[in-house]
Amino acid sequence: MIVTMNLNPSIIRTTTVANLLVDELNYIDEHTVSFVDSPVHVGHIVKIMQGEVLALGFTGGTGGRHMKAYLNSDKVYTDLTWLEQEIQTKFQIVNNSTGETITMVDKGIEVDNILIKNLKQKLKASITDATVMLFAGSIPINMPKDSIKEILEIISAKDKKYILALKTGYILELLEYRPYCAVLDTEDLKLLDITTDNFDEAIQQIHELMQKKHIHYVFINRGLNGLVSLSKNKICEVTYEYMLDVSWKVSVKDAMLGMLAICFERGYEQEKLTRLVYGTAIATMKTEKPYLCSRKDIDFFQKRVKLSEIMSKSKGFAKVPQK
Repeated sequence: MIVTMNLNPSIIRTTTVANLLVDELNYIDEHTVSFVDSPVHVGHIVKIMQGEVLALGFTGGTGGRHMKAYLNSDKVYTDLTWLEQEIQTKFQIVNNSTGETITMVDKGIEVDNILIKNLKQKLKASITDATVMLFAGSIPINMPKDSIKEILEIISAKDKKYILALKTGYILELLEYRPYCAVLDTEDLKLLDITTDNFDEAIQQIHELMQKKHIHYVFINRGLNGLVSLSKNKICEVTYEYMLDVSWKVSVKDAMLGMLAICFERGYEQEKLTRLVYGTAIATMKTEKPYLCSRKDIDFFQKRVKLSEIMSKSKGFAKVPQK
């Protein structure tokens, strides 16, 4: 079973109006709800790939109930820690006449020592049955760094494969806990003491760093520009050539993490899992609301991404298209 932990899920409510007028009654043309840093898309991908997943973490309020309804619809197991607070909510108003978007966001949940202790107890009870652990998303604004490290100590002590995909300014410190895989966005690279702005040179420095930290895989999410996967003996890049008709959705990374977890559970080789993960990203971007793609979508797009080998143990660093 895959266990996923998300500490600070968010719900995004987007309304679209034809022409936003101040101090006037505006009629909504469209209203959508999506989730980010949550187990919704992770759980959905694992389930459509016929895997089992347990969701841990914090939730609360009407947004939390909405999130739980999505998880229930996918038959995702949950042992969430409920708060008498509202999860972080982002409100977006899209003005179709100008293309402008107004965004409002609250600070999200706050946690105390009792809630953190409860979460750690649930983790200890669940991790024994985990084949792969996923620790992802943002962190509550008042959650201490030491608490995050204590969670990683619990995971590391069980010698489980775990994916680290936290959004934090101290990600370099957390790599000391030797995740099986670290998933980074391009903006995270500046947090790793990378000394160059050249991406190809940065890749080589990350490759050296992951070997020093004894990390098996690093994935760099480049959004619409593709995905790079690094292992000790190989670096692969996958891209999709027809990006003009898609847009990056906030839920895409969560879906990618769900596919990555199921691929690690099944022991897929690097080229296959890299294609599947980015194929899942494209499928999620192309899917109509509510942004939950199908297995058929993933199969379609993973065959249409282009995979290149940037480095292999025998060839060294050279970007050569994969046939």
